[in-house]
Amino acid sequence: MLEHLRQKRIIMACLMFFGIYIPLLFRLGNIQLINGSELSKRAFYQRSQEISLEMVERGNIYDRKLRSLSDSGFTERLVVFPVLVKDKNLVARQLATLLGVSVNDVQGRLEQRYGYWPYDLTLKQIQSIKDAKIPGVLVMPVRFRYGPQALAVNLTGYLGKIESLEELQRLKETGKNYRLSDSVGKMGLERYYELELKGSRSERAIRALVDAQSRLIPGLGIEEIKHREDADRRHLVLTLDRDIQQIVEEVMKAKVKKGTVVVMDAKTGDLLALASSPSYNQNSVAQAVYGQEGSYFERTVDRTVLPAQPGSVFKVVVGAAALDNGLADAKRIFECKGMAEPIKCQIQQEHRYHSLATAMALSCNPTFAKLGLELGSDTLIDYARRFGLDTQKVIGYPFRPYRLDWSKVGGENQMVNSSIGQGPVMASPVQITAMMNTIANGGMYIEPRLAKEIRAADGRLLKIFPLGKSHRAISPEAARYLQAMMAKVVREGTGTEANLAENPVAGKTGSAQVTGRESTVNAWFTGYAPVDDPRYTITVLVEEGQSGGQTAAPVFREILEGIS
Repeated sequence: MLEHLRQKRIIMACLMFFGIYIPLLFRLGNIQLINGSELSKRAFYQRSQEISLEMVERGNIYDRKLRSLSDSGFTERLVVFPVLVKDKNLVARQLATLLGVSVNDVQGRLEQRYGYWPYDLTLKQIQSIKDAKIPGVLVMPVRFRYGPQALAVNLTGYLGKIESLEELQRLKETGKNYRLSDSVGKMGLERYYELELKGSRSERAIRALVDAQSRLIPGLGIEEIKHREDADRRHLVLTLDRDIQQIVEEVMKAKVKKGTVVVMDAKTGDLLALASSPSYNQNSVAQAVYGQEGSYFERTVDRTVLPAQPGSVFKVVVGAAALDNGLADAKRIFECKGMAEPIKCQIQQEHRYHSLATAMALSCNPTFAKLGLELGSDTLIDYARRFGLDTQKVIGYPFRPYRLDWSKVGGENQMVNSSIGQGPVMASPVQITAMMNTIANGGMYIEPRLAKEIRAADGRLLKIFPLGKSHRAISPEAARYLQAMMAKVVREGTGTEANLAENPVAGKTGSAQVTGRESTVNAWFTGYAPVDDPRYTITVLVEEGQSGGQTAAPVFREILEGIS
């Protein structure tokens, strides 16, 4: 009986032993065999300090030839591991002298976490810092986001810090790995394509391995590392051409204080340049926010998609509708009485009796007011829609559209204003470019396209944005007559300042009155070249100009000279 009781106790003890230690053995095996690699990696990173050699972990925004529009590249930066700096006061004085900054500034940075410092370094400073051989202080090339030759700034937008925990939570809900210290898109394509551009890790970094006392581990030291391609980041490829964009911006810098230019590939509808003035420095957005010259909106907005009254360039639509509906042809003669109602004529040149072609060339307001009234609001709105003026769709450009109420085009007074591109008629420079491109293409409207592709970090093609759809807006016969009229506008009408002898131009001027500014207008010129085989369709809008012919047409000519 006692023996049996003893055996029972031994069995119970063994069961208790196995019950306690077998789970521990399983746990130990799991740690060593299954999760050992990951835990070892975590321990390694706890002993390391890693500095990203990218200012932001993010895909690029490229032009059609895969050239960076933001002028992304490398610049030498001071990279510092403060834990390796033994005598911080001595090093602070030494670096302050080399950098030409205050000792307090350097001391403050040495008290912060490891990273690169934002000082621009000269070749002499770089060599002096290297010669000093200060432990924990190096000079390394760091990839920056925005360079001095960044283009299409108002289109691409800028980055900024996450501003609140609520914003951070919203971003995390997208499935991307966001941290409060991350920079995210705040405006433009940087914002619209945030989830595609955002990366998860640096592709280049520098790492220091330290022990528990923050001492550099002998034999391991500081090393530069290259990670595998960041699988999360994407590159956005646009239809823009960097060379054309640069020419446009150089001309605008010299000639356009406030306004915009659009350049379109006449054959495909691809947007080759989108430029706005004034602009801003993407690295110093605070200057745009708090600057004295113009408001933040004025300096950062993309004017190419901002609706404005088109003035007389809208007469193209009126003329097309009249030709298509039999209200005008080569034989009909119009009479202009100058000061007669419903609207007076601004043209000084004698033209009392004239054809539609002459009315277009001289931009005679009474003629188009008369045609507008004969057409009626329903027909005029229909033709505006055929030319794409009721849609602001641009392929690959998911901007927030502005609501335009075309139903306001009606009643005799509004019809007169609408027929000359005033009153309720509004259109963006991109829309006007697509309208004129319809004439260049024999009456076929093509949707504008801005985004071309999305590529993986390793360059693989992930998505293609198809060319814009097209539809016949007006008859081929009406288109041919309008082509002849556009050529006459530039050859002998209001647009002569746009003409190039070696590259004949067709187009239309416009001068839209601005409320409260009697002495200036929004000056338009939109046209295409060469006349016989259009290659480019270009729209220029100069705000607060003198007239389309005087102010916008010369800008058009200079841009065309540069890109042809």
